Amino acid sequence: LVCLQCSTEFDKDGDYLRLVRTHHRKLQGHIERPFKLIDWHRLTQDLPLVEEEAEFADQFNREIVKSYERGDLGFDDQNSVLWRGPATNLDNQAHGTLQISKDEFQFGGVFKKAKLPLDTIRAARVQGELVSFLISGESAPFDFKVENIDLTVHLQSGMYTVELGPHHLADRFNKERGA
Repeated sequence: LVCLQCSTEFDKDGDYLRLVRTHHRKLQGHIERPFKLIDWHRLTQDLPLVEEEAEFADQFNREIVKSYERGDLGFDDQNSVLWRGPATNLDNQAHGTLQISKDEFQFGGVFKKAKLPLDTIRAARVQGELVSFLISGESAPFDFKVENIDLTVHLQSGMYTVELGPHHLADRFNKERGA
């Protein structure tokens, strides 16, 4: 088989194509190697091979999580919301939404919310599902059971969703507060 556009030549080897000759710089290191047609196309476009795709996707998702923890991504377009998700206040067993922005800490439901300026919270500590917020002027931390949530990121290449948990929240919060 010879490509009419670039004169690359392959030999058929069962379900595989074995590269015989090419002037294509991205393929030159693969002379005599067998790949399926889809992988030859991927090689020319600098994409991972089919067998590498799952690891590539996992690494990509890990990078999204790292970007979140660094503060490069948030839950709104302005990256001002650090966290928004269901939680339980362990002091009174109240269920509600925990929302933390760069300015404010909120917990509650539709009609009643407790709010604190973010700079009154010194740090977050995590143990399993429990996140303890250390509050300036308070002898005991505010303890919340925090549920895992999804963060969906819209990139030019598509939408990607990663799961974030309590330790991600604490890491991001402490990074934001410099704790």
